[in-house]
Amino acid sequence: MRAFQTSVLLKLFIHGYLNRIPSNRRLERATGWYGGVMWLTGQMSSSDPDARAKATSARRSGLVGDNVLGAIESESHLIPTHDVTNQGFDRDRLSPMATTAREALNREYLNAIADKGYFSGAEIRSCREAGIILTVARLETSGSRSKGMFVKVNVHPDPDRDVCRCPARKELKYHYTRNVGIL
Repeated sequence: MRAFQTSVLLKLFIHGYLNRIPSNRRLERATGWYGGVMWLTGQMSSSDPDARAKATSARRSGLVGDNVLGAIESESHLIPTHDVTNQGFDRDRLSPMATTAREALNREYLNAIADKGYFSGAEIRSCREAGIILTVARLETSGSRSKGMFVKVNVHPDPDRDVCRCPARKELKYHYTRNVGIL
């Protein structure tokens, strides 16, 4: 496996932002087929001793390399903070990045947006406690959608009747409440 140099990762991250590639996972896939990205990553190094295996799927397969994280200010499109880590995951980096971005921008409050790869109850709580307003897509861990079944977002509560309605217009009776411990 090859490891990316830190400077190449930063170029790749900026390329993804400028070309509206919305997630690190799509950017990772683009490195294999898109000529512009392949040109950017031509300076790859296979001798980085600090590189770590990064999981890319539930099957625990992965790539060896570094992980570039960045915050982008929406008005000026500048990058107030970035980080390069050799951790194989970035789910626990949301609140540190958002807090550092707020401090770098010298703001009292910050509205942060992140993709579902950053969804973590503990990180959402940390952002909330730091006064950071966060919008992050919920990570879908159920395989039900791929099996053609309904998932929680398809079910709509009717609190007056203490039932929920599914898309098939059937009523589901209340059985129990589950606290996922996010907020």
